[in-house]
Amino acid sequence: MDRSRRARGERGAWARSSAAALVCLLLLCALLLAAVTALAVQCRFCETGCAMFNNSFYYVSAELKSWEDSRQDCLERGADLVVINSQDEQKFINSFKQTMWLGLSDRGERGNWTWVDGTRLDTGFWGHGEPGSPSTPEREHCAYTYWYNNLNSWSDDKCAKRRHWICEKLLDF
Repeated sequence: MDRSRRARGERGAWARSSAAALVCLLLLCALLLAAVTALAVQCRFCETGCAMFNNSFYYVSAELKSWEDSRQDCLERGADLVVINSQDEQKFINSFKQTMWLGLSDRGERGNWTWVDGTRLDTGFWGHGEPGSPSTPEREHCAYTYWYNNLNSWSDDKCAKRRHWICEKLLDF
């Protein structure tokens, strides 16, 4: 009798541990599926080519548009114009060797440079004498990178000017 009770107990323990292992396996499968789905969304953003740096994908346009139209293109891709958060990211952006709109403007208030994500510019990489004077007759409200051989390569220009642009899509796993 002791033997049959012990055998039933061992089978019960084995069944419980097997059930726990199965639950863990199903959870891992669900997480893997979520990651693959998120990656597929990111890949749609990159259909025409993009680069990855830290936790973001970057898309550089092949055509020219105004700052507003550039931003709209990024938004339609599920991204936004680039927000540069570090010197390393600035170096990465410069590595494209392209003049491009950035996600930075002072369209809301003169001299108050704000990124498209709503954060104020703390440290920038403005070129010598930039940004231009707020008192210039034809106000330059939108920032772009222009001199990619120099870390301080930003300037401001009229937002209607047609330029290439760079979108940034944060990875959101």
